[in-house]
Amino acid sequence: MIRLLRARDRWLMSVLAVLLWGAIAPANAAQKKNPSPHELRIVAVGDIMLGGDSELEQTAGGYDHPFVQVGDMLRSADIAFGNLEGPLTQRGSAVWFKNYTFRSPPERVAPALARTGFDFLSLANNHVLDYGDEGLYDTRQGLQRAGIHYTGAGENLADARTPAFFDVKNGPPTIDSGTTTINR
Repeated sequence: MIRLLRARDRWLMSVLAVLLWGAIAPANAAQKKNPSPHELRIVAVGDIMLGGDSELEQTAGGYDHPFVQVGDMLRSADIAFGNLEGPLTQRGSAVWFKNYTFRSPPERVAPALARTGFDFLSLANNHVLDYGDEGLYDTRQGLQRAGIHYTGAGENLADARTPAFFDVKNGPPTIDSGTTTINR
């Protein structure tokens, strides 16, 4: 059963997962000899934020730039997932009640995340609705066009709670699920 964790605990778990992967993963996926047909390699990262202050860096270096050092590891995983901490949109207006709102261009970010190797993203966070329903719609459309599965947000609560089903690169069909949050 998935339980809601405090933000600090989620961050710590993400860091530990990445560190653990780095400690046990081979430097190159091709070095692994005779992998078990039942083995499933998962890479998990925490918040993916390509907007806000980092947008100038992304514009100069490209939206693939933040993942250059970890791209091979993400692409070699059977499942690579993270938390997309902000909508992919150029539309809508920032919600009035938040001090910090973020967004990134969907036509650049979604393909960069796909090229990097992300298979699945959680949208269940406090920034997904920073640019309202239009921003969420654009995010979902951009991820679908890029072939990235997602859960944790949708047109309604039932849609947001619907798990994502997809086939993995080296294993049986799998399921992953997110949770919902109140946009505060």
